[in-house]
Amino acid sequence: MNRYTVIKYNKEDHIGNCTFLEEAGYKIDPNSNKKRRIAKFRCMCGNEFIASISNVKRGNTTSCGCYNNRKAKETNTKHGLSTHPLYGQWQNIKNRCYNKNILEYKSYGAKGIKVCEEWKNNFMPFYNWAQDNHWELGLQVDRIDGTGNYEPNNCRITTCLQQSRNRKNNINIFLNGKSMCLKDYCAELNVNYNMVRYRFKDLNWSLEKSISTKRRSDIIKKLNG
Repeated sequence: MNRYTVIKYNKEDHIGNCTFLEEAGYKIDPNSNKKRRIAKFRCMCGNEFIASISNVKRGNTTSCGCYNNRKAKETNTKHGLSTHPLYGQWQNIKNRCYNKNILEYKSYGAKGIKVCEEWKNNFMPFYNWAQDNHWELGLQVDRIDGTGNYEPNNCRITTCLQQSRNRKNNINIFLNGKSMCLKDYCAELNVNYNMVRYRFKDLNWSLEKSISTKRRSDIIKKLNG
């Protein structure tokens, strides 16, 4: 049989650990951009799910997801840290990268950002790394390169404020020979950041004009005493 022969399966045939039920058409593999045959399978636990036939045949898909959930639960039970703040951060990081049902996925997983294998399915390496890097309550795990993955060499411990400063929608300005965040500069001058940001970015005013121009409401208030 040559490698291009399409094997037809019958209902209740066993492929790997799963039971074939019926063909479900084709799906484009995002990694190879090739069409893959997909089918409905029955898991060992009794749940039915859709998966690539080739992934099931090769052992890349071995269940409906219950196996990984069970392993994760066993791991959580062993480490006893499922209520620890770091555990919540770890779960949030994974959700951003793999849960297509949350809003943040489009900025993370949809752009190819992943969690390294060392951290993805085991909380303890993530926990130990954070502790070794002086994590404490109130601090966050943040990526150094915002286009890179969540992995030890690309992550650091930061405050929530520092993390917010690293977001792409922040505006950095060059002032007195150094780069700084516009929000920080507005805080130093005690001026309204949202007002200055709107003038500087949306109206294309100069930085000086954006900061120094009085708001109409301020002028009216001064005239009225």
